[in-house]
Amino acid sequence: MPIPLRLRPLTREDLPRLSRWLAEPHVAHWWRDPSDLASVRASYLPCIDGTDPAEVFIIEAAGLAAASSSVTSSPMIRTGITPSAPLVPPAGARPGSTT
Repeated sequence: MPIPLRLRPLTREDLPRLSRWLAEPHVAHWWRDPSDLASVRASYLPCIDGTDPAEVFIIEAAGLAAASSSVTSSPMIRTGITPSAPLVPPAGARPGSTT
């Protein structure tokens, strides 16, 4: 049976959860930016407030927050998904790489 997924905008209330996700060892291995709450707020509040053009979303699976994703129109900023559970990286992927 498929698990229903929903994409919703990131809110201020999500920032503590996002900070915890980014600090998880399986994410921190790939995520090179600071993951403390103050840094996450500094990075993501402009997106939430609309002063940064990037759109950041929470992906919910079966009604529970499962990952975050960002989308931007700027070619200088990559789109990424931050899972709340470990994923198997692609063969040959290196920490900090975009592949």
